[in-house]
Amino acid sequence: MVAYTNIMEQLNSRVYRLEERMIVMTATVIPLSEAAKGSVLEISGMSVQGVMRRRLLDLGFVPGNTVEVLRRSPLGDPTAFRVSNTTIALRSEESSLIFGKQIGGNAE
Repeated sequence: MVAYTNIMEQLNSRVYRLEERMIVMTATVIPLSEAAKGSVLEISGMSVQGVMRRRLLDLGFVPGNTVEVLRRSPLGDPTAFRVSNTTIALRSEESSLIFGKQIGGNAE
């Protein structure tokens, strides 16, 4: 019975820590499409699959890299991002699948 109680306590503490991390992540992580011009984000992940995922990873959209929102087109789509000293324009349907947390910049 003691072993069962210890296992349940460990599971409950792990679930609690996981819930804390999820709450913190959802509060600070936003899609690149919602970032304001001039803001700098650190990529935390993406939900893109297949060939597009491979291309974005090759271009530098790797978790941990920083991305700066440079400018938006007059109609709002596409948006120019600077990642790994390269300027890349992404449509909002693509940039909405890449997530990051804001780490700086002068968001307008």
